[in-house]
Amino acid sequence: MIHDVIELLETIVLEKKECTPITFESGDVLKVLEEYHDRILVSTDANFTFTLAKKDEGIRWKKL
Repeated sequence: MIHDVIELLETIVLEKKECTPITFESGDVLKVLEEYHDRILVSTDANFTFTLAKKDEGIRWKKL
């Protein structure tokens, strides 16, 4: 398990058909759980997980 944290640099909205969109605001801090070839798996304090593209580092998110 990885113990890094990241900070969002811009708002991210996760949308799925027939579900209420979930919004994460700029400045939110997330835990990094796993790193993959081109993505990272992050978790909120409420244990909600999703992935972010590594190519977006410095644009949509940054490591702390």
